[in-house]
Formats: sequence, structure tokens, C-alpha cells
Amino acid sequence: MKLIYIAAFVSFVSGAFGYIIVRFWVIPITRYRKHKQGVAATLSRYADARTSENAGDAITEDFSAALRKHAADLSDAFNLDVPHWYRMLLKSRGESPIDAARLLMKLANTRIAAHRERQIDRIRDALRL
Repeated sequence: MKLIYIAAFVSFVSGAFGYIIVRFWVIPITRYRKHKQGVAATLSRYADARTSENAGDAITEDFSAALRKHAADLSDAFNLDVPHWYRMLLKSRGESPIDAARLLMKLANTRIAAHRERQIDRIRDALRL
């Protein structure tokens, strides 16, 4: 009878430990990476629109709204969700989501093509894309 209590205790501890790892580490890191991939996809769609025939109107209101949403999502995921140890890992990699969010907001409001190109390069450098 004692063996079943030990097995129940071990399974409870391993389940609780697994829940904590998944809930507080895996899900927030996955959410941050998803937001980062969303930024990369939006920037690539911008590049596709830029090479199309209406290159002057490449940044429309849709792109501006998407860039603002990505900036808010990225900064919220980094500041509120991501564990501290992962923030330190990102800093050691040279990745700065807060700077990227700031640059995304600037890009949403930028209308000069040369400045937009510079902002996009800086965003890609900040996110290590």
C-alpha cells in the first residue's frame, strides 16, 4: 500500500512541475516568438508591396495599423509575459524588442521612403531577423 502513495506523490509533483514550466515558460516564450514572426511577416509584406507598381503608396493605413499592433504586442509580450531569464538571454544575443517596438511605431508614422528603409533595417537588427 505504501508504494501507491509514493507513486501518487511522484506523479503529483511531476505534474505540478510540468504545469509550472509550460504555463510560465513555454507559453510566454512561444507567444513572444509568434509576435516576432508576425513582425517579420509584416515587414516582408511591406517589401512585396514596395516592389509592386504602386510603390509610393506601399505604407497604407492597413500597414500602419498592423505595425502599431505589432509594436504593442511585442512590447507587452516582452515586458509582461517573458520570464526574466529569457530577457537576459535575449539581451546577451543582442536582441532588443523594446527598441524594435519603438522603431515600429516610428515606421508606422514615417512617410519618406529612404527613412522607411532605414527604419526597417534597424528593426531587423533589433530583432535579429
